[in-house]
Amino acid sequence: MLSSLLFAGLHTYNWLYTANAFFGGFLLNYSYTYFKKEKFYPYLTVVSIHLLYNLFGFIFKRVA
Repeated sequence: MLSSLLFAGLHTYNWLYTANAFFGGFLLNYSYTYFKKEKFYPYLTVVSIHLLYNLFGFIFKRVA
């Protein structure tokens, strides 16, 4: 929970984006915990999820 607050605190563009970043950070934290338990490269997996999320936003912003 604390790391989700920290993640949201680093994304303070506006209050709605910060709230979205909190829930996104919570999901990334859960993903890290899950993949660590499964011994499936948790750090690289979470970084890849974050990268794909940002890539999707970047592409959607340019196309729409």
